[in-house]
Order: sequence, then structure tokens, then C-alpha cells
Amino acid sequence: MLVSSRKNFINYSKKCLGLKVLKGRFYSKEEILDWAEKEYEMEKKYFLEMKKHDFNILKVYPFLSEDMVSE
Repeated sequence: MLVSSRKNFINYSKKCLGLKVLKGRFYSKEEILDWAEKEYEMEKKYFLEMKKHDFNILKVYPFLSEDMVSE
């Protein structure tokens, strides 16, 4: 999703600390992995909560596999 369009990339880069490297700040591998792990956990909780309410994530993100969205 991030690289599907320039607009998505620009909008997301305003929110994602890992992409702020474009502004000249160097982020270590450890910092980026830490931020990525936090982002992953946040998204996982969000989508699992949506799933509890019968939200079909596979209709929105067809590139995901059943295994990726199962608990």
C-alpha cells in the first residue's frame, strides 16, 4: 500500500518515523526495527478487533493470505 502511489508515500512518510530519513536524520537498524515492530503490533490488534465484528479484511486487502489474518 505504501508504494502504490506517490501520494500514499508522501502522506505515510509524514506519520512514519522510519521514513523521516528523507529529512536528513539517520535512524539505526535497531530504531527502525523497533518502530516497525510497534507498528505491526498496533495494526495486528486493530485488524483482529475488526475481525471480531465480522469485518472481512480480505475484501479490502486481497493480497493477504488466510494465514496472515488468522489468530
